[in-house]
Amino acid sequence: MIIRSIRMESFLSHSETSMDFDSGVNIIVGKNGAGKSSIFEAIKFALFGMQRSNRDLLQYGKKHGRVKLTFNQEGNEYSVERLLERTGTRIDTKGAVISSGDQILAEGATAVNAVISKIIGVSDEVFMNSVFIEQGQIDSLITKQKSKRLDLFNEILGLHNLQKVFDRLNEMKKGMESDIKGLEPVELIYNSEKQREEEINKNMESLKITEKQGSEKLEIIGRLIEQLEKQQNEANMQRTKKAAVEAEIAGFQKSQNEINKTIHDLTGQIEQDAEEERKLKALEEDKRYKFRAMIQKFFQNGEKIEQIQHDLQELLHSIDLTKRRNDQMEAIKPSFDEYERIIKETSVQSSWIKQNNQRFMEISGNTTMLKTREREHSELLKKLNEFSETVKQRLSLDNPDLEKINDMKKFAQDELERISQEKSNARGLIGSSKEKIKEIEENILKLRDMNQCPVCRQDLSETHRKEIMDQYESEKNGLITGIEGSERLIKAADIKILKLKNQLDFINNSVVGELSSLQKRETELKVQMDKLATEISSYKDFETEYKETELSIETATKRLREIEPKWDEYKRLKAVNDSINLPEIEKKYEEQSHLLSELESENKQIEKESGFRPDKSHLVDVESIERNIDVLRKRVGGTDLKRKFLEDKRRELSIIDSQIESKTKEMSVIAEKLESLKEVDSNLESKRRDFDSLNSEIIGLRQRIVSAEDELKRLETHLKEIHSNISLLNTIRKALIVLGKLMPAFRRDGLPGLIRVRSSQFITDMTTELMTHFNLSVEGVKVTEDLDIEVYQNGSVKELQQLSGGERTAVAIALRMAMAKYLLSSISVMLMDEPTNFLDEERRNDLKEIITYSLRDEGIIPQLIVITHHSELNSAADISYTVESKNGISRIIPT
Repeated sequence: MIIRSIRMESFLSHSETSMDFDSGVNIIVGKNGAGKSSIFEAIKFALFGMQRSNRDLLQYGKKHGRVKLTFNQEGNEYSVERLLERTGTRIDTKGAVISSGDQILAEGATAVNAVISKIIGVSDEVFMNSVFIEQGQIDSLITKQKSKRLDLFNEILGLHNLQKVFDRLNEMKKGMESDIKGLEPVELIYNSEKQREEEINKNMESLKITEKQGSEKLEIIGRLIEQLEKQQNEANMQRTKKAAVEAEIAGFQKSQNEINKTIHDLTGQIEQDAEEERKLKALEEDKRYKFRAMIQKFFQNGEKIEQIQHDLQELLHSIDLTKRRNDQMEAIKPSFDEYERIIKETSVQSSWIKQNNQRFMEISGNTTMLKTREREHSELLKKLNEFSETVKQRLSLDNPDLEKINDMKKFAQDELERISQEKSNARGLIGSSKEKIKEIEENILKLRDMNQCPVCRQDLSETHRKEIMDQYESEKNGLITGIEGSERLIKAADIKILKLKNQLDFINNSVVGELSSLQKRETELKVQMDKLATEISSYKDFETEYKETELSIETATKRLREIEPKWDEYKRLKAVNDSINLPEIEKKYEEQSHLLSELESENKQIEKESGFRPDKSHLVDVESIERNIDVLRKRVGGTDLKRKFLEDKRRELSIIDSQIESKTKEMSVIAEKLESLKEVDSNLESKRRDFDSLNSEIIGLRQRIVSAEDELKRLETHLKEIHSNISLLNTIRKALIVLGKLMPAFRRDGLPGLIRVRSSQFITDMTTELMTHFNLSVEGVKVTEDLDIEVYQNGSVKELQQLSGGERTAVAIALRMAMAKYLLSSISVMLMDEPTNFLDEERRNDLKEIITYSLRDEGIIPQLIVITHHSELNSAADISYTVESKNGISRIIPT
């Protein structure tokens, strides 16, 4: 993999930074705190979403950020982009996408991580442990104690993960053994329930056989009962038939008596009808009866004459009322016209008010809003003065403003960077001084056993030895004094750094944001107030017109209430007159007067023809005569019918006599049938008792069968529940056997041992091969199976402490590269973060020589990216950048 470019937006101290990388050595130089390490943080975040838990990757005050990385792998170019979004106090980093050309390969953090691991062929952990060299870790493999070095080897090679797997498997084994112990009692319950299930099945089969036999017997009794019920139905039917026949005979006898009585009555009535015919003839000759139609017409005309006279009075009254209403309407019409005119005028004004109401409400709202903004502006000025007093006290400024505060902030940042650099230099000096003290102490120990002076190569006398040792002690004491001074300087620097950070935190978190916010809000309020005041002034004429129109509507409404009763009265009178047709009424009056004359003439004609003037008594007499005539006509007219009816009754009497005789014979037959069926009821009752007793026994058996089936279902459900535990028990037992076979592979002498053997031999061979490129006197480096390091020089094994600084740095780099090649098969890129930290000048020069002549010129690593604050490494670069920080924002300068 070759990294081609990185772009950071609002990421840590980088507001908007772009960097291009190429094959060869890429050097990034800058002071401590300038934002160099943030570039490696961005690379790790882009590739695998990695981030330090105690760092907020999103730049302060920003809501969105972005990192985009481009890299080549096996001739293909890939681009990965990750997004940051601030939600409250949480930073969301789930937004991610990786693409190649125009094709999107994956989206989402998890999916992108998986695709990148697949592309480069290793996991994020292996990649980080192989090609990334963190700050101060350049020679960690050779300077740590043997036990710590072993831990580091195990971590890089992933052996500690195998130990974790073994520990996890051991925990699983203990858990399985505990689960088996807990599930074994369930197995005993399962066997007991299965035995109970078999017993219930046997008992249920016996009950089913008994129930079947009883059901067959019950069926036989049921068939006998059906036969007896048929016989009982036949007996009941005969009894019913007997009662029906007896009822028929009684009915015939009753009819016989009634017909005899009817014949007797008809004979007497026919004799009386002759006298009634004579009375009828005398009534039909009465004069009142002959002129009855004229009498009725006379009185009908009289009633019409009375009604017409009444109608004529009503019509005259209606004509008079209509004329009076017309007079009233004429008197109040001016008020009606005034009301109609005001209604039209106010309708137009109300429409205008309605159309402009929203505009008027907006003007009123703007007036209210202006007052609100004025109050808010006054409160904001008060708050701004209070905040300025707080800033004066905290920052000791007479008249604080943003320019002075930013100047103070820049001074504090520069001072913080300077003190941090002094502190870092002091730490470096302490490290190099301790190395020199250790070397002096080793030289003192060696000097005691030497016979030859290591400087002049002369024989070593005791006096000369003492002089050299005094020189060593003097140099050692000077170094100790220097360390103590550096430590005091570091403590003083920590106090100053804490004070400066507190001051910067107060400025960044409280002063700049709050003061800027307050001033910005104060400016916004002024602009809003000016705008509102201008708008309110421009609407003055409209507001006056709106209020005058409202007053006009109010005055008109008052006048309408005054004249509204007259308007209502006019409408009422008009509605009444509109409903009356006066010409029609006058015409009707003339027609009724003419009809009255005709009716009076017709009654005079009736008096002349009848010879008498009819009165009310004549009507009563006519009605009485008509009733008597009707009665007599009915009596006389029914005589022939009575004679015919008398003959019909005599024939009907003869038929009834013969029917009584027939029914008497049928009664004898029914009595004989009932005698033959007299034992049916007692037999049927006995069989029903037998049926009910046997049926109760069968119901009891069926209930016992249902109970047994319910018990079986309960057992079946319980067995299913237990069976899942039994299956789990068997599964756990099988898994425990597999686990017992698997665990030895993860013990120290298993897979880890195999990895140590293979890796140690590979790393030994590769380290030795790489050392040949470093032009040093080291003949070989061996990594033992116990992951210890042995260095061969001048035909003998040397301790790591016996190597020079340059040799140790070369061995450390070779070991790192060998392990990277073992993990990655081929090394294309290596990233070093501050590899010169804690290295003295001599060892920094050694590292520069290795980078220049071995890693770059011989092309052992296609791409090397180094971050450092020591500019002397620039001479080894193919591409170099300088990182600077201004006001807390990092920027990149190509050099």
